[in-house]
Amino acid sequence: MALRKVARARPSRMPPAAALAVPAAVLAATFVVAFAAAPNNWDSLVYHNARVMQWWDHGSVAPWETSSNRQLRMPPLASYFKLALLGLTGNDVLFNLVQWAFFAFSILAAAALAARLVPSGRAGPWAALLVATIPMAVLQSTSTQNDVVVAGYLLAAAFFFFRAFAADGAPFHDLVLGGAAVGLGLATKGTAYLFAVPLLGTVAGAALGRL
Repeated sequence: MALRKVARARPSRMPPAAALAVPAAVLAATFVVAFAAAPNNWDSLVYHNARVMQWWDHGSVAPWETSSNRQLRMPPLASYFKLALLGLTGNDVLFNLVQWAFFAFSILAAAALAARLVPSGRAGPWAALLVATIPMAVLQSTSTQNDVVVAGYLLAAAFFFFRAFAADGAPFHDLVLGGAAVGLGLATKGTAYLFAVPLLGTVAGAALGRL
């Protein structure tokens, strides 16, 4: 009975440092895969990477005749990053690292946002752990798709918008940064509109509430 009371009085909790160990291990493992494995998923080969190679071959990002109209109509920002890497290396060896870099950024952004929402010091590591173990995020972090890129921008936007209305925030500066992050997300993937609308609506409601 005494042992049960002690166990209840002192519940076992994973320390924040341990919660950060898993994201670090996931990032290390996915970096190796992203760097060593060539882009090989269907979406990348017929759309994402294909248009980068078309731009490089044409010497222009102007529209061209293609049977895959996604290469023309989908937002291009993440592909521009790959185009820059192609210019630096002459091949696609670093293409996967675009999403991997935004995977790492998303983990940090989620941790920073959670630390502001729950200023106890424990929320940040757990948010990092949550994002680092999302199966689709782990899978895409080693590919040349763009879902993780847009997620990183939207997490950054949420962080800046929340900080804009905090006591230590700089409203104009943070709102500009948040708006820029939303704009970059919209330039990356069309699904950003689905998340940007409620996010901007929340910001507008908070601003009106302060009038």
